[in-house]
Amino acid sequence: MLLIFTVLACFLLNAASYETLNGQAKSAFKELNVILNRKIDWSDELEKRALEYLKSPSTVKADMIIKGKKTFPKDDSSSLGIKTWNAFDECFKKNEKKVRNLPEGSKYGCNLIFKTTAKNQILNGVCLYNKKK
Repeated sequence: MLLIFTVLACFLLNAASYETLNGQAKSAFKELNVILNRKIDWSDELEKRALEYLKSPSTVKADMIIKGKKTFPKDDSSSLGIKTWNAFDECFKKNEKKVRNLPEGSKYGCNLIFKTTAKNQILNGVCLYNKKK
């Protein structure tokens, strides 16, 4: 009986630890990247690693990293996709040449953590890139 509860507890912890990226935010990340380089490919694995990076940056490596953080008023009712675009648009403009120069077949994945405080909404995100070798 104890074994069953232990296995069940481990299963529930593992299921709760993987957070999927919001569809609108994922679309915004993909669009920002495709505008600059149509020859790179989204990676679900890098999406997961991007979330790990946000939680513990020193444990995840990538060939290139683009980080973004933006604070919004608590009453901002924009979609998460619009907020993602607004948080990362300037970051992608600053890194435009680097993204454009990624070789065909390179992989990328992005993720974010979105928090609401008493006064603000905070979006903290990252995109990880691995060049095709």
